[in-house]
Amino acid sequence: MWIVVALLFVFLVPVIAYVSYGTLLWFLPRSMNGNFQRLHLSRDEPPHDVHSVPKVSLVFPTYNEDKVIARKMENVFSLDYPRDKLEIIVVDDASTDKTVELLEKLARENVKIIRHNARKGYNQAMITGTKCASGDIIALTDAGALQDQKALKILVKHFADPMTGGVTGRQVILNWKEGIGPKFEKDYSKFYNFMRKREAVLDSTFEAKGEISAFKREIVENVFDLRLNDRGTFDLYLGYLARIIGFKVIYDEDAVFYEYAPRSMKEWFRQKVNRAIITLDTMSMFRTAIFNKRFGLFGLLILPFRFLISFVSPSLLCTGFVLAAYASFLIPAVLLNFWIGLLIATLALSLSVSRYFVLTFSLSQLALTLGLLRIILGGKKSRILWTQIPSTRGSHV
Repeated sequence: MWIVVALLFVFLVPVIAYVSYGTLLWFLPRSMNGNFQRLHLSRDEPPHDVHSVPKVSLVFPTYNEDKVIARKMENVFSLDYPRDKLEIIVVDDASTDKTVELLEKLARENVKIIRHNARKGYNQAMITGTKCASGDIIALTDAGALQDQKALKILVKHFADPMTGGVTGRQVILNWKEGIGPKFEKDYSKFYNFMRKREAVLDSTFEAKGEISAFKREIVENVFDLRLNDRGTFDLYLGYLARIIGFKVIYDEDAVFYEYAPRSMKEWFRQKVNRAIITLDTMSMFRTAIFNKRFGLFGLLILPFRFLISFVSPSLLCTGFVLAAYASFLIPAVLLNFWIGLLIATLALSLSVSRYFVLTFSLSQLALTLGLLRIILGGKKSRILWTQIPSTRGSHV
């Protein structure tokens, strides 16, 4: 009987966690009256008066991006933002291809190119770039991401509110019809964007994406954490830091960036494991903020639930499947009902939500579990060097 009790526990806790958090995110913002309007931010054009917009430093790293750097620079130059108020900083992390050579040919008067003599990783590249930035707002992007022409203006307009410390946006998959990986990523993004959107209304969104984010200069200047030398990821760290020092991070779904998702399931899963490692590692740096009322609902609600669904739930679910497989040999009659019930629930979710949702969710939970295991077994150091997946750079690469 202990096996049945254990199975109920390891499966019910994650289900209760997700259902409870989803319910809170659905109903709480609606009870906040005026704040709920932040879910439907104005699509009006930001002011065009060049004297009314702050100077922005747009920073991104490169490493062996010669196949896509021309496309990226063309995208950056097309952004609808006053040229004299936009500084572009590219930090090359010791590329061994023609990336720097192409950058130097493409550079304009508002472009700074900084080179690392040896490869140091994403965090150090971003720290190098932001230290050289002169803008009032520091914006982040990625060599493999293409921002919508109006994205930067949409991000910047939120800083008219003095409580806004950071703003982030929404991913759009360019190749969502090309293979199983992009379809998985589309479903994955839809689910997590719902949470990010509602969290921003309650207090501060949990995840600032490095492909499209912007922060007040004073927040970036507070980044002196030596743990970033070999742990976590700079973009998520900035989002958490902004809330810890008293600001909030906004999610605006109208600020869009476009990118290619890994085409195959194998590539998609590898990317998810890598992202799980840096996400979990960054979260662990701010674990003392959990249940800390100083940080409002971010500390009392958002961080605890995110910790539960990122650390605890995936481990329980994976343990549950292993236990169910083992128990099937011991008490097949009882476990037969379990597998039948699981199959019915899976079919119901697939029909009502998406045919890819259950598999996408299950693989994401496995990726989080593997990421946690790699952190534990590998000590404190996680992946600080990034490795591109070719299909995420476009079909022509």
